[in-house]
Amino acid sequence: MLEARKSVWTGEAKGFLAPAQVAFGEGATAEEGLCRYLALVPPSLCQYDTLLRALGVKNEFVPAEFARANACFVRDFGCVEPLSEEVLAECVATLRAAASSPNRYRFLLAALSSLA
Repeated sequence: MLEARKSVWTGEAKGFLAPAQVAFGEGATAEEGLCRYLALVPPSLCQYDTLLRALGVKNEFVPAEFARANACFVRDFGCVEPLSEEVLAECVATLRAAASSPNRYRFLLAALSSLA
């Protein structure tokens, strides 16, 4: 499975993720505030930053990535039954991270325009 796609090891808790779901965390994002769909580069891999950047790992997450992560909750858990408290807490934390991002105003404008 991993032979056909780019992936980055993010540690025991989250395993391999696509490079688009991984960041170096140069912003204020803390790993504990990230949901299951996003991760920071583990310190043991930071020495390979040139390779990781070539794969698509970015400096920090932008609001659109937090929104994409929340869309993954809908994909994986559906929207028929209420989310468990644990999963709901992850969703809320992801939205808070998006709201505290330096680019949050672009995120809010995009979210509002999608409602229209």
